Order: sequence, then structure tokens, then C-alpha cells
Amino acid sequence: MGWTQLEGLLTVSGNPSSLGITTASAGGVPNTVTDTSTTYSFTSSSDASRIVGAVNSNLPGNTSLTIMLAAPVGASSAGVVVLSTTNQDLVTDIPIASGNNLNITYQFSATCAAGVIAPITRTVTLTLLP
Repeated sequence: MGWTQLEGLLTVSGNPSSLGITTASAGGVPNTVTDTSTTYSFTSSSDASRIVGAVNSNLPGNTSLTIMLAAPVGASSAGVVVLSTTNQDLVTDIPIASGNNLNITYQFSATCAAGVIAPITRTVTLTLLP
């Protein structure tokens, strides 16, 4: 899966690796796949800025993609957020500041009902808003 496109005063270190679920615990659900290889940096020119995120199209049924952005000093992370096609707050109350190399964590999960899914690509858009 391909993921990240950023707008505004936000940059990302690159794209995370493909998030393919290939294993399951015996008698259990498929194992969640996590990627922590990317970071983001930003410059905020207004007090109380926020970062929102959305995925460009729905994921297959019985699957989910979550994201968690580390918050810079003085801001609040929303924690783990299930991405959808509607912008959702990921980091809020960002003061006039900048942040460098803050961690992004993606997790892709599925239930057994998801079955076998052909490889797909989704784009996550992160936007810094005033």
C-alpha cells in the first residue's frame, strides 16, 4: 500500500513500507501490521493550529487503517485514530512553533471475515490547519 501525501507547511520523511497481513495466530484473527518508519515536520504560523488526516478512499470491508502522530511540545495528540475519508483531528492545540522528526505510526488490521484481499493502494493526506 502507498500512503502519505502532505500539504501546507507539513513534510514527511517518506512513505511507509507496504502493510500486508500475512500471518495469524493459531485460532485467532490475522496479526496487525505496524509501521513506524516515517516522521513528520511542520512549521505553524498561527496559534492553536491542528493537523487533520484522511484516506483517499474506503478500505476493504473488515479492515482498518489507524494512524497516530506524536505531538510536539504544547500540543495534544488524538492518539490512535481510525482513518476514514473524512478529515479527523490527529494533533490539536499546536502553538506557534515548529516540530521536527515527530513519529508517525500506522497500523493495518483485518478480521477473518476480510478474506484474501488483492494488493491495493491508499493515500493518506495530512493537512496543517489554522
